[in-house]
Amino acid sequence: MLHTPKKRFGDNVDIKIFKYPELLTAALKCRPPDIIGFANYCWNDALNEFFCEKVKSISKSIITLKGGPQFPLKNLDRVEYLKERPFTDFYIPKEGEASFVDFLEAYFQQGSENLKKDSISGTVFLDKNQEMVSGKENSRIEVLDDIPSPYLNGMFDEFFDGKLSPTIETNRGCPFACNFCNLGYSFYTKMKFFSFERVAAELHYIGSKAQKKEMTFLLLADNNFGMFDSDFKIAKELKRCQQLYNWPLSLMMTTGKNKIEKISKVMGLLKDTISVSLSLQSSDPKVLDEIKRENISQDVYFSLSEDLKKEGKKSQAELICPLPQETFSSYKKGVQYLVNSKVDRVSSHQLILSYGTDYDSQAYLDLFKYKAYYRAVPNCFGIYDGQFIVEPERIGVATSTFSEEDYLNSRLLALWVELAHNHNLFGMISKYGLSLELEPFDLVLACFDNCLKSDGKIKEACLSFLEETKGELFIEKSDLSNFYSNKEHQKKLYAGEIGRNVLYTNYAQFIHNLAEEVINFMVSCLKALMLEKGISISLEELEELTLFNSLKLKGMFSPKAKVVESGKFNFNLVKWYKSPPSLLKDYKFPESKTIYFFFNETQMYEREDNFRRHGADALGNGRIIAKVHQVDKFLRQSEFYTNEQCTS
Repeated sequence: MLHTPKKRFGDNVDIKIFKYPELLTAALKCRPPDIIGFANYCWNDALNEFFCEKVKSISKSIITLKGGPQFPLKNLDRVEYLKERPFTDFYIPKEGEASFVDFLEAYFQQGSENLKKDSISGTVFLDKNQEMVSGKENSRIEVLDDIPSPYLNGMFDEFFDGKLSPTIETNRGCPFACNFCNLGYSFYTKMKFFSFERVAAELHYIGSKAQKKEMTFLLLADNNFGMFDSDFKIAKELKRCQQLYNWPLSLMMTTGKNKIEKISKVMGLLKDTISVSLSLQSSDPKVLDEIKRENISQDVYFSLSEDLKKEGKKSQAELICPLPQETFSSYKKGVQYLVNSKVDRVSSHQLILSYGTDYDSQAYLDLFKYKAYYRAVPNCFGIYDGQFIVEPERIGVATSTFSEEDYLNSRLLALWVELAHNHNLFGMISKYGLSLELEPFDLVLACFDNCLKSDGKIKEACLSFLEETKGELFIEKSDLSNFYSNKEHQKKLYAGEIGRNVLYTNYAQFIHNLAEEVINFMVSCLKALMLEKGISISLEELEELTLFNSLKLKGMFSPKAKVVESGKFNFNLVKWYKSPPSLLKDYKFPESKTIYFFFNETQMYEREDNFRRHGADALGNGRIIAKVHQVDKFLRQSEFYTNEQCTS
């Protein structure tokens, strides 16, 4: 965006990009700008307003400008939004490139003192009477290649520092109308594409830089990757980059909501890097109708999931809770359906009441009697120029059909989906259940139903998770601000004890600190299911499953873990686990053998990059889980190698 005005105004503009707040603070002291602009999102809204206030304290003549999706849809809500941010002079909603050029045209023609005398195309502001002035809405950019690439022109070179992750987009728009998404209205319906040549050039430019910094990650900002004809060519180029630069080893992206055959083709190239998104958000017809979403039929869905599994391709699905008219029963049915469809990763997200969607309207929330709370956006806080800043976000917790108790139960169920199903981290146990013709959800539900009835560390950890789930919520934004203004609470925030991603950090703590206890608890739940269904129990088999799973997990999130572990086994669990569900008794060795468990070279390389960028404590582990879709790639390999073969 910032190179577009440079192209139009040449030497009349001098532009500098900042990513790190500390560097911006230093620059403001040395050379205050005439105009300062901010990309505005839910994770930096408060920080941006802090800097707006800061520059106004330097000189009231400095113009403050924001743009991005963190802005209401309706005019009345926009007025209140801007009044709550008195140091923001102007806001550019929707696409910013053309509107920013129009803004600068007005600046050069009218001067800074007269900018608010007339409307400006694509820009919103409050006049001296605190009434909103909106310029005419600019059309979307037709030819995206007209926007200069900040990678290819070198503007982003300084950000290849080994800490930040590169992000690109290959298209803009979304053909879907989901009401919880700020792309779900008509302005963004038509798809626009960058040329393949432009995208390929950016990928190779980034790859050459990433290789030097031993970076492994790429964020692809497309909303429906894989659905479009150009995506297969881009996937081939990504594969080529992996071969040339050993990058990207992990891709974070959202795949399309339909045209699964095209997405599957893309997955064939990148199956070790991405997962196919088979998201539902809800399985209840009333909910889907209200949120303006249409899912594929359940029969087709199940068939697609089975096909992906046979082809060795990973799949993931998302649910959002509580959506309008959802009940805990309908939510649980949705989870059951996805888990039994053998989707590899089923993620349950809380409903963020995002600006730019139906949910930023109080009238819409009142329609379904939403009870909303504020919480800290995970990992979005810091002390800047002596001022402590924490980013708040508002989430829906309860509705007329979904109680606060339902909310807590939904989060506890989500935790056990993560533990007992997602990523195959405890896959030996769930695979054993499948071999006995138990449904995958049977084990998940048994763990959920019994975790608070158990004794010891599992019950204690689950109660702690529920307390943290409740404790992160505040009725008013001011309550959140007051809580985090306390120095002791700030220390806990920095220590990663509060204000974190509650689900993923607790999940990481279960893996890091309680892996043995989780395995034993899951095996006890499995035994109970077997007894209930009249299935005979083999203690020898279950003991070997327990040991095998423990060694697969050992040191998974520890940078100091031994590279190689080993154990003696009476069953060929390596072959059994890779085979279709079958009875373990058919895989018994004539005599016991040693199986080695190790991290291979690629795993070590990717582990080091993730620990360096995210950290190796529970907070860092939570970030890794959130970022890396295929967490099971961090599990140890298992083979009948000698110790020397594992380390060579």
